Parts: sequence; C-alpha cells; structure tokens
Amino acid sequence: NTKLAGQRDLKKICGWLKEFKKEERPLYQIPPHELNDYLSQFFINVSKANGENYQPGSLDTMKFSIDRYLKDNGYQTSVSEGQEFRLTRKALKAKFQDLFSAGFGRKPNASNHSHRKKKRGYGSVVLYDVRTQKQQSLHCG
Repeated sequence: NTKLAGQRDLKKICGWLKEFKKEERPLYQIPPHELNDYLSQFFINVSKANGENYQPGSLDTMKFSIDRYLKDNGYQTSVSEGQEFRLTRKALKAKFQDLFSAGFGRKPNASNHSHRKKKRGYGSVVLYDVRTQKQQSLHCG
C-alpha cells in the first residue's frame, strides 16, 4: 500500500533527523535550505536496520514520499524539482551510481531483459539491458 509505505518512509527520515540532527520540527516547518542539507546527508547515509543498502528504487520512493508529504502540507517547493533541493538530488544521484556499481538496482530474474523507465520530457525512455548492462536512450516524437 502506497500510503503505508509513505508513512514508513517519513518515520525513517524523521527518526534519522531526531537521532542524528536533534531536529524535532515537522519536515514542512523546516526551511528549504536546511531541509536540503538534511536530506542530502540522509540519502547518502541511510541504510536498512540490518546495515544493508537500500535499492535505488527504494530511495527514489522515499524521495517521492517526502515530496508528497510536503505538498500535502503546503510546502513552498518540491524536493524532486525545486532549485532549493539541487544538493539532495545530486546526493541521490551519487548514491545511485555507487549502488549501481555495487550491483544494486539490477533485476536478473526478470522475464524481459529490457526494462523501460520513463525519463523527464515527452516520450523519453531509457532501456536497460540486463545482459549487457548498458543503457540506451530513445526519444519519441
């Protein structure tokens, strides 16, 4: 369930903020420049309770959960698109690169060896071939 996953994600980030940053305010009350700093550190350092890394898709889902929560609470900008959160997106990108290099994010048991992932922009699609481990961009229209 998306709502439950979002609540779990928010519990994780709020718990991290309380433990490591001594931050008690709700996320929507933290100014963007501070929240950007916190989130960039969170995404670089977050791991599962057993110490294992999250899959890249799970981190992306956490980002969207935070975005949804902030939007629902009238926050002035978006983590996914706002200029104020460039550092957070840059940290996530670096984390994704590290995870992909370590073999995370691949789906070797999928029945189809090409996975489609929608990118920004109209009709832009990336194909990822698990066998060759290469990406191929396609732009339609």
